[in-house]
Amino acid sequence: MKSGGEELVQNVAAHLFLVAALIVWPLMVPASIWMMEEVKKRKKILAGLMAAGGILSLFYTICLIFYKITPQIQSFHIVYLNNFPNLLAGGSFVIYFAATVVSIFVSSVKRMWLFGVLITISLAVTGLFYQEYLTSVWCFFASLMSVSIYWVLSESRSRVDQLTTVFQR
Repeated sequence: MKSGGEELVQNVAAHLFLVAALIVWPLMVPASIWMMEEVKKRKKILAGLMAAGGILSLFYTICLIFYKITPQIQSFHIVYLNNFPNLLAGGSFVIYFAATVVSIFVSSVKRMWLFGVLITISLAVTGLFYQEYLTSVWCFFASLMSVSIYWVLSESRSRVDQLTTVFQR
């Protein structure tokens, strides 16, 4: 990407984005759902997905430290060129998908399925039309869908408030 000689700023910004997308997200999604989950069996499944996401986050942490990342604009999208080990590329996507998408469908939290459907559709659209730019385009779609998280959490929060009122009586 040409940014008027601001290569350091560009590199820092790319790494900050990739830390959020590749390290924080695969751990945060199953962890946050695990914290809201009340069904023990589902909590155990989410704990496994959280562990898988944590291992993947560790892998990506190592990759971001030791391998070169080059953000480039291609066809009006950002592609993050890297020399991460290709040996694990397919497996890392499966784990990423399990941690960030499957964990949503494991949840018994009311309306969480809606967010899962939206994330799945956005992944399918991104994979079909923007596969080379998956990281940046899917994250863009996810940011747009964050409004549905407010809806899910507001419903969940009102349930917590109702339970608190019942227990205070």
